[in-house]
Amino acid sequence: MLFLLLYPLIVLIFIVITEGSTKQRGQSLPCRAPEVWQGLGCQHSSDVWSLGVTVSSHTSLFHHTLIWKLARRLSSQSVFGPSDKIIEGFTEAWCIAKIIRLLGPLGQPVDCQAYKEEFELAEQLALMDNPHDGMKLIKGGTLWEELQRLSDPPTSPQLLDFIESLLVVDHSKRPTASEALQHLYLQSIT
Repeated sequence: MLFLLLYPLIVLIFIVITEGSTKQRGQSLPCRAPEVWQGLGCQHSSDVWSLGVTVSSHTSLFHHTLIWKLARRLSSQSVFGPSDKIIEGFTEAWCIAKIIRLLGPLGQPVDCQAYKEEFELAEQLALMDNPHDGMKLIKGGTLWEELQRLSDPPTSPQLLDFIESLLVVDHSKRPTASEALQHLYLQSIT
């Protein structure tokens, strides 16, 4: 259980240690940072984003103490990625649209026609209604609302604030790993 509590801390320390590395790292669809979607490449701030997505997907892991509850929550639905995609194809556009629904506009991609088309479709998907039930095609509210809805027991405000601090769309305004290590949530568990 201690490992689960310290997981964000361990990942951030790893990112700090590897700062300055020029090696490109790929990111899975659910964890892909906005700047990677935009074609700007993977940076250390992209790793901080990925940590935020990972922690947001498993907020209850940081609250439950019984093993069976941990296993049950590991299979929970992520608020990011294509796990709830209800259309055929267009997985990348769906993932981008979910970020838009959760956090707002991402800005435009680099000068690449394929990326521009994905972003145009994503913007439409984010607003589109499902013809079968009249609800939004991509269901859900803001990141804060979704994390509160998925968490049982409720996620602590400090953990929500920590996650939100990692998931800043503008990578130049996202904290570095060293800065994230100073967050009140991590200070309270160490």
